[in-house]
Amino acid sequence: MNIHLCDKSSVNPVQILKLCSNARNRDRYRDSAEKYCMKYTTTHSATNSRNVDAMAGSIRLVFTLIVAVAWSAVAFGQATPTPGDGWPDEMPNMPAVGAEGQPGYQATAIARWNVVPHQTFDDKFEIGVVAFHINGIERVALAVEGGEWVDITEMTFNPRTRTWEYWATLDADQFTADQEGPVEVRAVVHPRGAGRPRVLAGGSETQVDRGDGSMIVVVDKGGLQHPKVWVGPDGDDEQGDGTEDNPFRTIDGALDSAFRQQTRPWEADTSGVLDGATIYLMEGEYAGPGDGYYYDMQRWATITAAPDADPSEVRLTSNGGRSNIQLLRLANITWKPAYNQSLIRPNRPGRNVWFDGVTGIGGDRDTFGNPWVNGAETYYTDTIIRNFTQGVDTWNGQPWLIRHVTVEHIHEDAFRMEKLLLNSSLDDSEKFGTKAHPDIVQISGGLPDNVIIFNLKATRVGSQGIYMRGEDWAVVNVFIDRLADYDFRWQIDKVDKLQHALIWHCATINQMLHWRTGEATRDMRDISVRNNAFHAMNAGRDSRGQHTDIPHLIEHVMTIDNNHFTQGAFHEGTNATTGPLSFVDAPAHDYRPDTDSPLLGRVEDELLIPCDIDNNPRTLPAAIGPFSAPQTD
Repeated sequence: MNIHLCDKSSVNPVQILKLCSNARNRDRYRDSAEKYCMKYTTTHSATNSRNVDAMAGSIRLVFTLIVAVAWSAVAFGQATPTPGDGWPDEMPNMPAVGAEGQPGYQATAIARWNVVPHQTFDDKFEIGVVAFHINGIERVALAVEGGEWVDITEMTFNPRTRTWEYWATLDADQFTADQEGPVEVRAVVHPRGAGRPRVLAGGSETQVDRGDGSMIVVVDKGGLQHPKVWVGPDGDDEQGDGTEDNPFRTIDGALDSAFRQQTRPWEADTSGVLDGATIYLMEGEYAGPGDGYYYDMQRWATITAAPDADPSEVRLTSNGGRSNIQLLRLANITWKPAYNQSLIRPNRPGRNVWFDGVTGIGGDRDTFGNPWVNGAETYYTDTIIRNFTQGVDTWNGQPWLIRHVTVEHIHEDAFRMEKLLLNSSLDDSEKFGTKAHPDIVQISGGLPDNVIIFNLKATRVGSQGIYMRGEDWAVVNVFIDRLADYDFRWQIDKVDKLQHALIWHCATINQMLHWRTGEATRDMRDISVRNNAFHAMNAGRDSRGQHTDIPHLIEHVMTIDNNHFTQGAFHEGTNATTGPLSFVDAPAHDYRPDTDSPLLGRVEDELLIPCDIDNNPRTLPAAIGPFSAPQTD
């Protein structure tokens, strides 16, 4: 993964990691990057304001990477688990630590793999877990194929995912030739002091796909096949051979060719598989994959822009049919439908679609509905969704991992029913004159558990905040700027139970945090609301008409500490303050606390989270809310 500063230059975060092993190199590299970025912005003209913002964002990302990766490199060693000979049996149940009656004793660690499963690696592969607990995380133990367990004790910046997490590095050189193919990685997440560990191991294939069982990745020692087939707007499915000079015309023609090219080395009797194939699309317009069936896969098949193509000029404009590719990755292309339809419509269970670096552009957010997939397990990374009715949606499927996703210009839900939402954003969400009831995040359908929302920005939103319920969930480093004309709230609903819920370092402008919990506290426990800045907070009637108030909740089940409220009528808890906020430049969407902000220096003894919403490292004394204070020289 490279950070591209211009057409012909890039910076690899692993190189940054090496460069920043000491303070002298760290300063030298920062100065060089700053000079380069200044030169870049002055010599490359921006055609519109969005390009200017994109340039600025790229520069901020580079500096964030330099600081975050350098900080991680200096402070911590890198764990590299050695593979064993295979797992002998299932993982045993892990007993709770601490003593019964201690706060958090009954709370299970909230943890998920921050990994799209079934990926192939032939070198180093950084693999990690995002984890939280009301008492903190003592360590994450990780092992591969029954090898020795390694402990990761701190959240640090993973350069591959660009996320703060508990991570280690798998090294393909440490695996034997006999281990080429799928390997199983397991993890155990241990709470600090008191609590129940979460075991990310075993389970069904569904648990692998959703990130709370074992993690399956594929080792390539040089023996795996990687067919590459080209498709072009002037190609020919009959006369073409799939080479760059003689491409096919359709994606389906290329898929069929790739399917016939290979066998699977660890299953010698299996022929005609699509594992590891890459379909390169030249600049032009195409229909999506059609009705072909490709199953029994262990590796992703990828449809992507050709290496020298501009992804914005590689466009899928229509659905090709009911694609049934078991592991389909769409990467670095543009989805621009001519009318309202989903890009992928699998009609069999067990289909997985990974949108990686895809830009989706609808035509009208009033009529262009679900933009992506109908009926599949999905993953979204580094993807843009713009001018559709809604953003990431379940729609008979399930998004298990959403990371670095931007949703813009919608009027219904932005993110619906996900288990892991990281480093993403929403801008410009309004229902207009429709009957829509939009949410920034809608967690519904059954009783959710083990859900993480970490580093989420929502600006110019006329929608409800985050609708949450269930158990074992964490909402961390979230910022919401609601349009003043809308009276939507961020709602926490008890329904049947509300257990082990964390709201840490969040902030809302013009939006109230509302507890719909009722009088009963029998199924409520281990709720922590710390280091936030809310417009206000109150409690009211739940869906059954039962009423409660904040003092009642505090007395029984909640920790509300060190929060700030801009509207003081409902503030509660310990160490609370009230009054207006002060930002560096709110009109320019710079919501870092200014020098006179009441948020500054409020965290003196313990960092709940080692980074802010922009992935900058936090240091004591720290500000409450999701943003760190500006750096000063």
